[in-house]
Amino acid sequence: MSRRVDGVLAGVLLFGLLGAFVATAATLSLPLFFLGSVLTAVLEAVLALRAEAVGQWWAHSVVRGGSLVVALAVVVAGSVVAPSIVLSFALGATVTYLGLLGLVATGIVPTTTDRW
Repeated sequence: MSRRVDGVLAGVLLFGLLGAFVATAATLSLPLFFLGSVLTAVLEAVLALRAEAVGQWWAHSVVRGGSLVVALAVVVAGSVVAPSIVLSFALGATVTYLGLLGLVATGIVPTTTDRW
């Protein structure tokens, strides 16, 4: 599992989200942004408990690529159905993920293998 690949995938999603915000003229909902942030942090903490199993699963390029395709599909569908809701939530989740990734990459937060 590569932090660089994870960062690139999340960056692609972030650009897709920003483009969707512009294309739909959606407004940012701060409560939904924060909900996306909190749930992402909680999910990452739970997944860290099974870091080895998650790492083995995530190491498959089909899983990583498929995850990006699904996330972008949600962005597109959400842009049509409920842009402010879906895009705000997804933006909060993506920004938080990139922030956590940055904290791990800089050594501020230890990797799961360093913690357990």
